Amino acid sequence: GVTRNPIAEPSLLGVSQGATMVIAIFYAVGITINTTNVMIASLIGAIFSGIIVMGFTSRKSNNRSIAKILLAGTAMSTFFISLTTIIGLLSNKSQFIAFWVSGGFRNATWADFNLVAIVGILGLIIAIFLSEKINILSLGDNVAISLGQNPEKIRLITFLVMIPMCAAAVAVGKNIAFVGLIVPQIVRKIFGEDYRKNIPFSFLLGAILLTYSDIAARMVYSPYETPIGIFTALIGVPFFIAVARRERG
Repeated sequence: GVTRNPIAEPSLLGVSQGATMVIAIFYAVGITINTTNVMIASLIGAIFSGIIVMGFTSRKSNNRSIAKILLAGTAMSTFFISLTTIIGLLSNKSQFIAFWVSGGFRNATWADFNLVAIVGILGLIIAIFLSEKINILSLGDNVAISLGQNPEKIRLITFLVMIPMCAAAVAVGKNIAFVGLIVPQIVRKIFGEDYRKNIPFSFLLGAILLTYSDIAARMVYSPYETPIGIFTALIGVPFFIAVARRERG
């Protein structure tokens, strides 16, 4: 809706990786890792990454600028993950940081659950109120302006809602990629392009997908827990290729 491209999602735009990188910095310098500090670190990283993404979406959108957004996101993702790896090696914390990069709910506490529940529900409510404006924005900037909407304002508010939700997700579930790509594609197939339905049902289906992925991660190599990011990547990469080919065609 905001970027008018179904491939754009936080992990592909570098937002999740930026949050992960700052968490790694906090851990490397010896800051106590608890729910509050991890959320602060994740929020700082998500804001920093989000500002860069906003720099690419603030101009008048067209096919070329959308391609630039995705290329910039890919570059940012690679850059942030590379820095995160370097931080892990230099601080001798590579095992911990690798766990964050791969994603998972191991060691998650009820305080973590409360955090993601509060941020997620508040963000969902605001997003539902914004859904009609996002529907208009998905038709293009010129159409939105002709209907009396301010595209830049809608994008800004949407990013202000998205960034804390992404930060909370990384703080609790670490860097789980492709969920923001897989789930909206499935929901869009069912409900079409109506974000008034897509947003709440994506929230619900995303929770279901992660729940069953977590169960599978705990069972496949018991008693050890396989990172959830492996399961979502195995599903997400074919999704990404299929969607990219469809958009190109």
